[in-house]
Amino acid sequence: MNIALINEMHQLYSSIGINTNEVIDAASTKWNFMKLIPGMVGGHCISIDPYYLMHKSEMSGYSPTLMKAARNINDEMHEWVLKDFMRYMDQIKIDLDSTVITVLGYSFKENCSDTINTKIKNLLLLMRDFKFKFQLWDPLILDYDHKELNELGVKTLKDEPKDVKVALLCVRHSKFDNFLNKFDGILYDYKLPLKLNSFLI
Repeated sequence: MNIALINEMHQLYSSIGINTNEVIDAASTKWNFMKLIPGMVGGHCISIDPYYLMHKSEMSGYSPTLMKAARNINDEMHEWVLKDFMRYMDQIKIDLDSTVITVLGYSFKENCSDTINTKIKNLLLLMRDFKFKFQLWDPLILDYDHKELNELGVKTLKDEPKDVKVALLCVRHSKFDNFLNKFDGILYDYKLPLKLNSFLI
């Protein structure tokens, strides 16, 4: 529920031109503030286990409204990310019909190869449904992840991509640092503020 709250606040702040990270940094000056950052929540603990409790609750006759709402926000975060990405591309006049998007990161969290219940998969399948031209690069994922994604129609890369014009950063592995430090194309990081995203502009 805490992550759902920060995800919702990030969506709200982005829509009105407020820097989410500045809000988090300011709130972090309070000694008992629990620092959370927005994200597409995967793994098992947060994205799956609550459904066991909700199921048991429903069996007892009680419907947990807040838990359901939190899961809906987190489960749909990838949809917001893609909409926000598309809005940003439109604002900076990038033609997505003729652009290959390089998605960076697939595992469910930074600096690990675990892809269990990764929400990046949902994002990629949504991009596929939109018929975007894209490729995925995650140097940490294993061969079976490449095979599964390829079978789903998602092109994956095992080596650092070349001539990238537009990159969509989903999981910030430290192994991306060298690439990002020299990258001179357009980078969309959904966790960072984008001035052009504001509806106030």
